[in-house]
Order: sequence, then C-alpha cells, then structure tokens
Amino acid sequence: MIGPGSLAKVKNVFVLMLENHSFDNIFAMSGIEGIHAATTKDWNSYLDGLHHVKASAPPSMTTDPGHEFDDVLDQLCGKHAADAFAGGCYPPVNNCGFASSYATSTSEGTGAPKKGHIGDIMACFDTPKCLPVIHKLATEYAICDH
Repeated sequence: MIGPGSLAKVKNVFVLMLENHSFDNIFAMSGIEGIHAATTKDWNSYLDGLHHVKASAPPSMTTDPGHEFDDVLDQLCGKHAADAFAGGCYPPVNNCGFASSYATSTSEGTGAPKKGHIGDIMACFDTPKCLPVIHKLATEYAICDH
C-alpha cells in the first residue's frame, strides 16, 4: 500500500505489456509467490493428445503461433470460438485452445509446427535461469496478473 506522500518519491513508471500467452509462458515456472499463472495440472488437447503445461520452453518455436483476432479467440476460448463470437457474445475464456490453434494456424504463413512440437506451445521458461532480467524486474518491482 502506498502511503500519503509516497507518490512524490516515484520518479518513473514502466509498463511492460505482453501477449496473451506470454504471462504464463514467462511466469508460470518463475517461483514467484502469489501470482495466478498456469500450473503443470493445466493442459490443452489436440486430436487425441493432451499437452500439459510444462517447464523447459524451447528458445524458439518451430513455427509462429497465430496472432490475429480469430487465432487469439481460439486460443483463449477454444476452436470455433469465432463462430460463437459472431453471435455477439464473447465466449467464456478457459485457455483451452493454444495447442489446437498452434497446430492448425495458417494466419502467420509459417506453416504447421514440426512433428512432435505441438506441445511446445504449452512449455514455460525457467524464468530465473532463462530470463534473469525479467525475473529480477518482476521480483524487485510490481507484477500484475489480472
């Protein structure tokens, strides 16, 4: 809680806004207490496979996930969510479509991920080890998860 007069001491405010999947990708395995992020109990399905949230995100993806509105809608609300949205109501957000969107997206023009890499979209960084600057900023300053 900021007390009276404390704001006078604030010299700079930095806001780092990340893409929809980035918060979990960067902070789920960070070990930062008190944040609301994905856990290894969370998963997405695609065809007959389950793709669980896991550690050890690759340094780069074999293809680029879709970033267009319909891609993000599918990622957050599931495949064919755009059809439900066409009715005027935003579908419930449950983060269930990242794997299927990644496996089938063509909006970025980079093609499907290489065989065996669909689950990469669910992998999260070991933040203290792989992203030490972001981890330091998140632990020394404010981090917002909602």
